[in-house]
Amino acid sequence: MNNTKEVRGQRLRQFLDLHGIKNIRLAEALNMSTGTVSQIVNGNKDISKNFVEKLSKWKPNINTEWLLFGTGEMLKFEKTEEKISPAALVQEGIYITKNLPALHRESGQSAAALSLQCGVPEHIFHSPSQEGGASYPFSVIDLARISRALDVPLDVLFLWDLSNPETMRDYQEHKQNTQAILESAATKKEVEELRRIIQEQGEKIEKILENYRELIEGLKK
Repeated sequence: MNNTKEVRGQRLRQFLDLHGIKNIRLAEALNMSTGTVSQIVNGNKDISKNFVEKLSKWKPNINTEWLLFGTGEMLKFEKTEEKISPAALVQEGIYITKNLPALHRESGQSAAALSLQCGVPEHIFHSPSQEGGASYPFSVIDLARISRALDVPLDVLFLWDLSNPETMRDYQEHKQNTQAILESAATKKEVEELRRIIQEQGEKIEKILENYRELIEGLKK
């Protein structure tokens, strides 16, 4: 069985790998020797209180409870923006909370990588609860980041039930057809037309975001 310093070293390595941080960069940032940092990462030296304080000051998104004790998730998420509750989303017939696990698998990206890109916890990309929604309140910014990271339009993210295999197949076919059209747009006129369509889609997305801002205001009353 691994001892405490080895387990903590493994967790630290996970965090560093996720952020693409090498031992020498960590040593420079924390004003420590590379040898000491390597000992900690390799599990040969335990993490000190001073190390934790320096690391959390440099990278405030690390959950030090997770690093030291394995409690909670790797990253902390501090939000000040108003949220949309999962219950409200489900009540409105929105499928995002059911779609995220399916889209996570479809994307081929790890939940940790998506979590880092979108600024949301990893668990929302895993199986939703029995009520049909992840237990995380989404902000409008969250939704926009998720849409971009998964390369999925907001209307699809919201309104297509991609947890249904048949619907997922329809979506994959739709995406492939769209890609084929983009690849075959050889003339300048066709390209300009596609750009116009993309701009219209962007305006639709903005409208969806505006509707959800109004939904948030309604929920606050």
